[in-house]
Amino acid sequence: MAETLKDLAFAVGLLAFIALSAMAESVPQLDPTRPPAALLSEPLAASAPASAAPAASLKLQGVRLGQNLARSALIDGHLLRIGDRLGDARVKAIGEQGVLLRHPDGSELLLRLSPDVSRTESKEQP
Repeated sequence: MAETLKDLAFAVGLLAFIALSAMAESVPQLDPTRPPAALLSEPLAASAPASAAPAASLKLQGVRLGQNLARSALIDGHLLRIGDRLGDARVKAIGEQGVLLRHPDGSELLLRLSPDVSRTESKEQP
């Protein structure tokens, strides 16, 4: 009798586990890095692909450099490496302060991390 109750309790527990697992899979998983919906100008699913972005509106959001890692850049939410395409341009180089894109016609576009910051020499005060 005790053995039958243990088997029954195990079977009920197993069925409950399976039911809860199935329910958990049906719940959509949210991306914790996605900005709140109020900050998005349009839904991510409706956003234009990288190939549709005009060169003037491209925004370099970050670069990753490392000795053991391939260099990569985050441009308009797209993670790119050297040689990858962004629209009709190809990523030519990734450096500490920017990314160089080359278009098929040979023209190049340099995207900088901080385009509004420029280095100036300080003047000594007497």
